Amino acid sequence: MFALTLVDFLFLLLMKTGFVYIMSNKNRTVLYIGVNNNIERRVKEHKAGVVSNTFTSRYMLYELLYFERIEGFGKAIDREKQLKSWRREWKWDLIKMDNPDLIDQAADWFTIEELEERRLNYALSRTILQTLNQVQSDDGPCWAKVQVGSIDDCKDSESSSE
Repeated sequence: MFALTLVDFLFLLLMKTGFVYIMSNKNRTVLYIGVNNNIERRVKEHKAGVVSNTFTSRYMLYELLYFERIEGFGKAIDREKQLKSWRREWKWDLIKMDNPDLIDQAADWFTIEELEERRLNYALSRTILQTLNQVQSDDGPCWAKVQVGSIDDCKDSESSSE
């Protein structure tokens, strides 16, 4: 069996590619700076609005204005912190250097169907996790049985197997 030491894990994390990105709303009145290791997946999550009660969903920040690829995730985090500390004017200057027309850089990355599918998958996964948490808190773990039957089936089989 292959086991990673903490040092190995930290080395792999630091070597991983990171992306620093800036999202905005349609009217270009609000900016959000984020960091992630998978820009396409993360932008899809923003555009699909799958994470509710967040800054980006509250202010409808669905348009990608700027991103940069950075080798080493630790360096990407440092860059994110640096950009967040900048004055608003400097952030706009940075964006306009690469994107003078302030066009959504990810406008053609996803179809409407792909975004809707992401919304549905997110809703389904949340429902499954909530169900599993309820079953686990009521009667202990019951992972595989929930996939096959209902919560009641799971409870019945748990009690009959004792």
